[in-house]
Amino acid sequence: MRRAFTGITVCASNNHVTTVSVSNNPQRNCVRSRAFTGITVCASNNHATTVSVSNNPQRKDSWYGCVLERVREATPSIRLLRFRLLGFGETDKLRIPDIEIESRPPSNFKYEAGQWVDLAIPGVLQIGGYSLVCAPGIPHTLARTLDMGEGPQFDLAVKRARHPPAAWVHGPTAAPGALVGVRVGGNFTLSTLKQRLDKAGVKKVLMLAGGVGINPLYSMLCGFAASAETPPEISLFYTARAHNELLFEKEIDLLKRGALVGRLSAVAWSTRGAGGKARLTPSYVLKCLEKLTSGTLKNQAVVVICGPREFSDELSGALLASGVPQELLFLEKWW
Repeated sequence: MRRAFTGITVCASNNHVTTVSVSNNPQRNCVRSRAFTGITVCASNNHATTVSVSNNPQRKDSWYGCVLERVREATPSIRLLRFRLLGFGETDKLRIPDIEIESRPPSNFKYEAGQWVDLAIPGVLQIGGYSLVCAPGIPHTLARTLDMGEGPQFDLAVKRARHPPAAWVHGPTAAPGALVGVRVGGNFTLSTLKQRLDKAGVKKVLMLAGGVGINPLYSMLCGFAASAETPPEISLFYTARAHNELLFEKEIDLLKRGALVGRLSAVAWSTRGAGGKARLTPSYVLKCLEKLTSGTLKNQAVVVICGPREFSDELSGALLASGVPQELLFLEKWW
């Protein structure tokens, strides 16, 4: 299997690197691609110095064919896409180089709340990686309330960017009827969060999201809402640069007043433009954690963080410095 990146080409087969070449590229010293999680290439002075390849338990090997059923503008810069898994005989027209998509029943497609999918698009060389914004097994009534895909359907929210898969999503060919391939991956899941809560013996969660970092957290909230178990006490704080970029604000409010009433509190705000407020700072987060845990910082809540690198590093660093144990921090890093 072969994918080319800027200045670096990696050829791999059965999780073993067979060829690595590094060309002159002063813009980049280390490359890690979601399409090749488990392969890391670091370069110094334009020579490959470290290559590590491992089996990747985060990603399932099976590729599934899908058809795009609906596209809508969720915010000025984010599109919400609904896909339906293809059944037997429907994948004949889907051809993507280096990717084998077999015809299999849609019921074989399994994912967890919080996971992402690799998105392979015919004619686009790079593979995109995007968090699912839905939850498996969600009751029909709740799915209708949240306008969420169910059964053989699933939803993605993709922000406009230069990266070719995102550019395709925001271009004219991303229209109902378009065929793509997907593969599930990721261990930033609702079940892992529940395991951390159980192991620590706590029943409170502080969720912090920046921008599209809300995507997997929204999926987890829907997963909690779909479960027959009593959810933990959840406090969510999330920000976006502009108020009209606050994704899922309405849906989260519906959860707060409906399926998660009495268990979810949520505060969202913009950091720029008219009415913009300060960003989500470490001091503010520590105060939120103190309020959630009645002043006990160290071991009374799991803190879930998803956002840009600077956002994640700053907040997780401050929480660790305050005495929050590493095992109570649950981070998703997509970069």
